Amino acid sequence: MNAIKFLPIVTSVLRKYRRAVQGLEESEVYLRELSENIDAQTRQKWDEQISAAQIKRTAEIEAMDVFDTTFGRGSLQCSLYGIHDDLSLS
Repeated sequence: MNAIKFLPIVTSVLRKYRRAVQGLEESEVYLRELSENIDAQTRQKWDEQISAAQIKRTAEIEAMDVFDTTFGRGSLQCSLYGIHDDLSLS
């Protein structure tokens, strides 16, 4: 029977699941801290940009770049978080 072949697959899937759960927990902490530490004006601007991106997403996939969390990708994300393009994250 090929049951022995499934053991490495199960181990791999379980390892990936555990990493996903850990990533979810880290993301929740980050988002909670982010939400607690931004001012009302920035939060309103952020909400407006999110709403606009959701409306435009079917016609303009680039509108979803507002959700890109990588730094340096665009000034939009950097301005939301008060990060300047000239900063290095090393």
